[in-house]
Amino acid sequence: MLNTSITNLRELQKAEIILSSRWFHPTDKNDTLSTLKMVDIYKPDRIDWMYCTNKNQLLELKKRNVKFSLALNPQIPDSAEYTVNGRIKDIEGNKLKAPWMQNWQQKNPYWGCVNNPIFQKLFINKTHQIIDLGAYGVFVDDSRLNEQATDWGGCMCEFCIPGFTAYMLNKYPGKIQKDFNYKTVLKENGITKESFKNKINIPFWSEYKEYQESSVVNFLKKWKKDARLYSNNSIVFLTNNYKGKWSPIYSEFDIGIAEIPADGLKQKFIVDGIETARFLKKKQFYTFSSDSDEDNIEAVLDMYQLGSALIIPWDVYVDLKSRVKPARYYGDPEIYSPIYSSIRDSALVETINKENSHTLIDETKKGGSNARISLKNPKIAKIVRYEFKDSTSTNSILIDNQDFKIIYPKSKSKISISSQSQTRIDVSGSLLVIKYEK
Repeated sequence: MLNTSITNLRELQKAEIILSSRWFHPTDKNDTLSTLKMVDIYKPDRIDWMYCTNKNQLLELKKRNVKFSLALNPQIPDSAEYTVNGRIKDIEGNKLKAPWMQNWQQKNPYWGCVNNPIFQKLFINKTHQIIDLGAYGVFVDDSRLNEQATDWGGCMCEFCIPGFTAYMLNKYPGKIQKDFNYKTVLKENGITKESFKNKINIPFWSEYKEYQESSVVNFLKKWKKDARLYSNNSIVFLTNNYKGKWSPIYSEFDIGIAEIPADGLKQKFIVDGIETARFLKKKQFYTFSSDSDEDNIEAVLDMYQLGSALIIPWDVYVDLKSRVKPARYYGDPEIYSPIYSSIRDSALVETINKENSHTLIDETKKGGSNARISLKNPKIAKIVRYEFKDSTSTNSILIDNQDFKIIYPKSKSKISISSQSQTRIDVSGSLLVIKYEK
């Protein structure tokens, strides 16, 4: 459970139920990967971060009154399905692709350059297509574009190099001569494409990163102006702002969806991102890069209690250290749908563990441990999360008799009557989540 000083955030905004179907999945034999099946189960307020241009599929969402944002990214093809022209280049003139995509087999791996007119036109035309398809918003995946590519040694194309010269002459007068050519300077100093892996002793590198950040911001401002005009000022701008950061680039967007790494659930950046978004009058949501049911449940409840929301854990990206291919997590709706149903009803969530104010007595037993937890006022909460330190053996709790059902873990929980006034639950693991009925 996240420790935070944020209070009453839940009262500041209505909880939103958001599904992210990265691609529109047609119905399969078991409906387990059907986007429409998930829409019918969760009844989300909207779908975000989806790549889809199929009018018939999008029509099914419109019939269900589900809003959707459609995504575009730096890899928009310019030649059939391939990325050939308008691309970010390294010092040797080679096109660049993201490090995590090096081993992905795809037709369009190369990122476009925001200073190249060919890519600018591609980006704007794709946005017009998204608006024409009826999207409420346009989602820019990897919106740092050129600024992020500086970490890989780009962009050194025929538009960025003279652009940098103009930038330096304007912002740092007297620091360079008018015939300054950054690529030439780098080569004269022995800089190769391998030098950018450690970024040591690279001349003017901080200024170049600054220049590319300004290039992206300027491009996004012009792009947004065009999109607003084309949509009659009805379009919303979304992006994936890693770890909930609101840098100058991310601040050009209205809504941020941050990917939390599998080991980052308890990090302070989550709270900081929510607080910063509130200050900037933006919205911050999260998606969790983990395939652990238990950790995803914790994340759902944490985000809700913090006044944000976790994207429904279905079709979400899971980071692989091997980087061989992207992986997706499709959480079981039987686990998550009762939680999101309660969230839709503005449920209160209470967490009970040894550290909070509730009574918890540990009793040592042969072969395992027993935790007796007394809930002070169970009627104030619809969802109660019990956290145990010992996950290696069976934990037991006694609760007052009332209507409830176990959300997690169903298969590792056993209910028995302890007395006329109490029910005993034995659970294997460190987490138990119960939904109390009205």
